Amino acid sequence: MTIGQLPDIAFAPSQLEALAINKVGISSVDFPVLLCQYPGGGTDKVPGKVSVFVDLSDVRARGVHMSRLYEAVGQQLPYRPLSTELLGDICEQVLEGHGTLSSRVELSLTFDILIPRQSLLSGKTGWRSYPIHVTAKMEKGSKLLIDCQVVVTYSSTCPCSAALSRQLNQEAFREHFKGDSITLAAVEDWLINESSVAATPHAQRSFAEVTHGDLRDFALTDFIQIIDEVEASADP
Repeated sequence: MTIGQLPDIAFAPSQLEALAINKVGISSVDFPVLLCQYPGGGTDKVPGKVSVFVDLSDVRARGVHMSRLYEAVGQQLPYRPLSTELLGDICEQVLEGHGTLSSRVELSLTFDILIPRQSLLSGKTGWRSYPIHVTAKMEKGSKLLIDCQVVVTYSSTCPCSAALSRQLNQEAFREHFKGDSITLAAVEDWLINESSVAATPHAQRSFAEVTHGDLRDFALTDFIQIIDEVEASADP
């Protein structure tokens, strides 16, 4: 080795037992995500979190090239619209950059999209945020596999609170009408009286996580369609 040359530590011999590693890489790194057909028109960049993992199948190596994982994402993701082709190109660059070190790659991308929504009563428009999670996996010699997950927030009734409320209202009904002959008119009068209700169930924030697996292609409009379908199914 001449002066100015540094050894490749990834291939330097190690005194430790040679073991393969299933998953190693970078996690939750900030990157912009370029989205086409964004709600409201045009193209937009949104903040995203990216994780890239590979296996270390060469037991002689001491590690993978973390910088090459970052470069594969940084050279492409901020400048090209999110698509199946883009994710496939990033995965291929990662595998090519690691040669015989790795045989598979997993790329995870998380970001939020803002969609205009109308209020239930006034009909005025506001914006809601929806988390999107995309995972791309590739093995050498195999096709790209993509899973997409959409998270939809909605309001629901707490089932425990609802059960307790029904029990208390039942007891209040029994106490009010004990020893009396019950008529329909009397029940109607009791039900409409505000003081007759012993308890009401409370609402809670819930999350519907919808996963679409084994995608060969996808677009931003696909996410919006899934969100629309989930929210439509939750409408009373």
